Formats: sequence, structure tokens, C-alpha cells
Amino acid sequence: MNQVQAGLSFSIQTNGVTTVGMPEPGSLALLAAGPLGLGFTVSRRRREALERRG
Repeated sequence: MNQVQAGLSFSIQTNGVTTVGMPEPGSLALLAAGPLGLGFTVSRRRREALERRG
């Protein structure tokens, strides 16, 4: 039975042998860039909306 778990670390179990690893730093940077970019966009849109109102 194959089992894959996602998160900051992952493990793969095949035929009773389990390997555990961490994603590469580049993958972690890409995962972090999404929420940071989304937060920046929301912040900018809110600021622009407030400037238009008053």
C-alpha cells in the first residue's frame, strides 16, 4: 500500500520501507510567495479604495 502525506514534511511508504524528506527551499519559497502576494494585493486594493472614498 502506498501512502503520501503532505505538509512541511512528507513520507512515502512502499513495501514496508518509509522515507521522510523535506521540500527543497525553492519549493518553500514558492509556497510562501502565494499568500504574501495575495496579502499585498488585498492591502493595496483596500488602500486604493479608501483613498477614492475620502
